[in-house]
Amino acid sequence: MSPERMIQCDAKCWTPVECTRCHRRKQPRGRSVPIEAANDYCSFDCPGYGATPPAPHLWDEHDSTRHYTDPEGWKEHLDECPRCSS
Repeated sequence: MSPERMIQCDAKCWTPVECTRCHRRKQPRGRSVPIEAANDYCSFDCPGYGATPPAPHLWDEHDSTRHYTDPEGWKEHLDECPRCSS
């Protein structure tokens, strides 16, 4: 992922999406999905996985690891979110 794309991370990045080929939820990018969940996801070997809409991130707006890829967005989030700033 390009640095420019990382900075633009927003709710669209972590919103689950359905594959247009197999009609299952696309497996998130970023971390491995547990084997227990893998059978319920569209995965990398499906022809539709790389197609639009893109697969989401595994993390969401409250995941503190977001600061690695979007430090400014994470700081803004901390300033506004009571859940994460406490």
